[in-house]
Amino acid sequence: MNTFLKKWQDKLEDLEEKLNLQADQVTDSFEQQKSKLTHQLSQGISSLKETNEEKTTQLKAKMEALQVQLALGKAESKEAFEKQKKELDHALHEARQQLDTTQKEVGEGYKGMMKEMGEQLDAFQTKLDVFKLHFHLGKADLTDDWQAKKQEIQRELSSLKQKTSESKHAATEKWDAFSDEMQESFGHFQQAVKKLFS
Repeated sequence: MNTFLKKWQDKLEDLEEKLNLQADQVTDSFEQQKSKLTHQLSQGISSLKETNEEKTTQLKAKMEALQVQLALGKAESKEAFEKQKKELDHALHEARQQLDTTQKEVGEGYKGMMKEMGEQLDAFQTKLDVFKLHFHLGKADLTDDWQAKKQEIQRELSSLKQKTSESKHAATEKWDAFSDEMQESFGHFQQAVKKLFS
């Protein structure tokens, strides 16, 4: 259970760090996140290849297509970022959809690996949306409205961090409920980030 809580705390601290990047750090951080996900996908694809199951063939293909999008050149401008984000959003959606389908078809032995891959994809999607916020804030769209939206996201993130802090003292039998609550709260956070651009 401590590992679970530590994982959530690390995830939230990483998001907070991405949200508080300086304008000159955004591009490099975006490239680092692309590289990190590429590495994670390589590990996942290797694990899938070891399964030798036909059920994972389409998932491997979607993950490899996502890797191709992640390998695109550095996004130096808002326009280049927007183009990459559009392609990455599509590839992420395709990979996530196929992951959900494959997860239903494979045996229990692969559920943990599939869940981990899903969490990695979801985390990258959220970071991608945070990077989009930075590109809007830092590239000529700097307005009070955008600053207010960033502050709203920071409040949501602080609330999530508070939940993990308070839950350090929770009883063992409450961990399942806490896990569900954290997933739901994180889902709300992700939706709040997405709403900024709709």
